[in-house]
Amino acid sequence: MANVKNSVEKIRDLRADLMQTLKALREKIQILESEKKNLLS
Repeated sequence: MANVKNSVEKIRDLRADLMQTLKALREKIQILESEKKNLLS
């Protein structure tokens, strides 16, 4: 059972890391899109 518990915890940590990465990427995309808008106008 300890193994399963460890795996679940690892998955939870990975998921949290992925959510952070996703958030960071979304922010970068927003910045790039507004820069693009400024360049095109």
